Amino acid sequence: MAEVKAVAHRRARIRSPHDLGLAIQQARLALEWTQRDLAGRVGYPQSVISDMEGGKHTRYAERLFDLLSECGVSLTAEWDDEE
Repeated sequence: MAEVKAVAHRRARIRSPHDLGLAIQQARLALEWTQRDLAGRVGYPQSVISDMEGGKHTRYAERLFDLLSECGVSLTAEWDDEE
């Protein structure tokens, strides 16, 4: 008989590059992918995935989140997570 896995729907508010990095990391882990797996799928070096998941602040990211905040825009990330 096939094993049945419970799937939980996850959601996170994204207010900063750090929050975005955590959401990417949690979604990647839910898929049971390594950083190298994800990097290969999107064609980026593994170091880019590491920087993003670590919430590396760049001038662009800081400006983006400043603009979103000032305009009253909120971002939410959603993904399914096997339990």
